[in-house]
Amino acid sequence: MKRLPLIALVGALGGSLYLLSAKGHTYLIHFCLWTVAFTVCAASIKQRAGRIICLNLALLFALFAFLEGALWLKSGLSEGGSFYRIKPHLARELNSDHPVLGWAPEPGRRYEAKKTRGEHVLYDVYYTIDGNGFRITPPPNRENAPAILFTGCSFTFGEGLNDEESFPYRVAQKLDGRYKICNLAYSGYGAQQTLANIRHGLYKKALGDSQPLAMIHLSIPDHADRAVGALSWGQRAPRFFAGSDGRLETNGTFENSGTTGEWLRYVRLKEAEKSELGKRLFSYRTSDEDIELWIELLKSARREFQDSFPETPFIVVLLNSPTPTTQKMEEALKKSGLTYHLCYSESPDLREEKYKIPVDRHPNALGAEKLADYMINFPLKDVLKNR
Repeated sequence: MKRLPLIALVGALGGSLYLLSAKGHTYLIHFCLWTVAFTVCAASIKQRAGRIICLNLALLFALFAFLEGALWLKSGLSEGGSFYRIKPHLARELNSDHPVLGWAPEPGRRYEAKKTRGEHVLYDVYYTIDGNGFRITPPPNRENAPAILFTGCSFTFGEGLNDEESFPYRVAQKLDGRYKICNLAYSGYGAQQTLANIRHGLYKKALGDSQPLAMIHLSIPDHADRAVGALSWGQRAPRFFAGSDGRLETNGTFENSGTTGEWLRYVRLKEAEKSELGKRLFSYRTSDEDIELWIELLKSARREFQDSFPETPFIVVLLNSPTPTTQKMEEALKKSGLTYHLCYSESPDLREEKYKIPVDRHPNALGAEKLADYMINFPLKDVLKNR
């Protein structure tokens, strides 16, 4: 009996350490393990003070377990709930290491991409990547046609959509092949990949001998967090910081050159994803400094792009969902001097559920169609009217 408390505590500690490497909602098990361990201690220890301490700790962890379980039940019954595992089915080569961008699909391949929720298929599509490493769009109807470049994340890439359904592909078709449309985006990217792409001239491979008419960068509210690596994933992204001359520099990725504080933040956010309580208590709060870096990344991207093409506009489009972070991003854009558009303000019906893939939340084919119309009628309106 004397060893029982020690065995219980060591067992709980061992179980918790093992669960740190496990995926899924593991913190309900964590809390139950420690509830049992401290209950055993309270029942075994003879000293009154020790029993009271252990009993209180057992009650505390039991409360955590109850709250975690209740929140898990509530979340599990929702549309994207954890009762039905949401699982992507992707080839590993779709996220191969890239020396500049962090990750990218391998060039010259066609990939199947599938996402399921339990037995229900959310999407089952194909992504075709050209020889330069970018998603295909229809070729223009003449050589050296002027080009329109789209950069951004999965919303621009067309995650969950077949090649011909992505909005850059539909822009090309709606403009009757008069322009070379380049889709430089990929899932998980942000402003830092757009800057890295421009700085290293990767986009010029897509341009070929064409001259660019415009570069359009599509941002979502999450991009401010991506700029500073404040995510439970994406640590292979390039890490930019202000150099001694004020120019943004990079010395690697968040994974291999981040600070200790950034690594601890990543661990905290990754662990918080395993707990419904953690998601509510430890989710990242976007700071003004994060938004400032996001703006500086975009301004640097514009400046370095226009060093090569001085007369070509660099346009930012923000999917401005109504959140406090988005409002701050809007204010920052107003002060930045960047040319920008607020998508949901100019086309509010794009926020309707009928334009989104259920659970996944990316634009569906109908949403991409509407996004293509929006791009032509708003950001590209002045660019195209003189052509």
